This record gives sequence, structure tokens and C-alpha cells, in this order.
Amino acid sequence: MLGLAGSSLAIRIIYQVSANKEALGMGDIKLLGALGWWVQPLEIPTFLFFAGLTGAIIGGLWILFKKEKFFPFGPAIFIGYLIFRLLKLDSSGNSGILCTSMIEQ
Repeated sequence: MLGLAGSSLAIRIIYQVSANKEALGMGDIKLLGALGWWVQPLEIPTFLFFAGLTGAIIGGLWILFKKEKFFPFGPAIFIGYLIFRLLKLDSSGNSGILCTSMIEQ
């Protein structure tokens, strides 16, 4: 939990100081901290990859259709978490929910 929240807070502070803009809101940091209870330390990079990929897709669509520069990143974090949970292989070699159902068929 502290790993995700702490690193997110560090990213927010560093970006805010260097670019003089807000990168992550405190709600995003709280959500990452809460999701940190269910993400193992070695799974953090994979989870953040899915959250970032989802954020890039949602952000692109947001800019395309809403014509606004900023978008809420919280839904992208949560959707990325759901994708991560559905597709991941855990440390014991067991598949995630979708992979298990695909293998059994």
C-alpha cells in the first residue's frame, strides 16, 4: 500500500515542482494506495503499465471527443487494475480469471 501511494506522491511532488503543474490529484494517490493492499510489490510495474495504457487510451478519446486537455485519471487506474486482475498470472503460476476460463474451454 505505502509503495504505490508513496511513489505516486513522490511523482506528484517532483512533477509539480519541475513543471509547475499538477500531474496526479490526491484522489488518484488515495486510490493507488487503496489498491496497493491487493497488489504485490513485484506486480506494481505490471499494474502501472495497464493503468497507464488504459489512461492513454481514455485520455486520447477524451481529447478527441470532449476537446478538453485534462481528464480524470482515477477511472483509468481502476479499469487498469481490473484488466490486470483479469489477465495476470500470479506468483504460484495460476492464471487470472479470464485466462483460467479460456484454458478450461
